[in-house]
Amino acid sequence: MKNEILTHFPYTALSKGWVVSTMNQDKPWLIALAIGGSGILLATYITIGFFAGRWLMNLIDGEAYIIAIGCMAGLVLGVLNIAMFIKKFLGAQND
Repeated sequence: MKNEILTHFPYTALSKGWVVSTMNQDKPWLIALAIGGSGILLATYITIGFFAGRWLMNLIDGEAYIIAIGCMAGLVLGVLNIAMFIKKFLGAQND
């Protein structure tokens, strides 16, 4: 059972090993919660970028585009964090 690929509806060909197959069969809500939390995480990063950009704009008495740079930096950091999370999550399934 350790080397075979287990397929369970709605998860296909990613589940390998007893830990992941048990998680897929018994607790699919954990996967849904993790994916749903990624959207909240991205929104949090963008919001923090907005407030950091506004703070920096007020600190140096700069232009309004600093807020946009802060939002974009938050977006990039959020996407990188989610990509690392997905890589870790799928890596746990493949082990």
